Amino acid sequence: MTQLDPFESKDSNLPSEPKRSSFIYAKLVRSDTDLIGLIAYSLYKRNKIAFFNHCFEQTGDGPERDQLHGFHQSCSLPDQLAAFRAEATKALENFGTAIIEGEIEQMDAEYQRKLILELKRAQPFWRAVGQNIVASFAVLAITALVLAVLWSTTIGPKEVVEKIFNVDIRAKPAVP
Repeated sequence: MTQLDPFESKDSNLPSEPKRSSFIYAKLVRSDTDLIGLIAYSLYKRNKIAFFNHCFEQTGDGPERDQLHGFHQSCSLPDQLAAFRAEATKALENFGTAIIEGEIEQMDAEYQRKLILELKRAQPFWRAVGQNIVASFAVLAITALVLAVLWSTTIGPKEVVEKIFNVDIRAKPAVP
């Protein structure tokens, strides 16, 4: 069973010719894993479809043999092959960039959501305010204690207690 060209109709007057597209495939695709080459070949096929559509619009039929040969010749020029690969490279870069940017946006949104949730769970606003008030009083009490200790070293601990608590402390008489 022979393969038919997908663009060739039963009524076409084009004689059978060697597959030039496979020649262009070999020029564009360097290996089975050459993604840029595969995309470049699909760009060539896009142009070929546009060429056939243009011929159908103009004549109501497919291209003549010499038109098709000219198309293949122009597409197989080194500059045109390089242009297909360059366009494929750019398309692949744009695709990769779009995927990466989309992933970054999703990751950023997820991170922001988790961060806000964690902050709310870790320390609600009014609880944090209460903790700050308690901490302020603790600092005030520690500062007062340090000042009292420093003051007592200048006048003596007995006098400090007497002044703070308004009491009179007398020495015990010595027992003979």
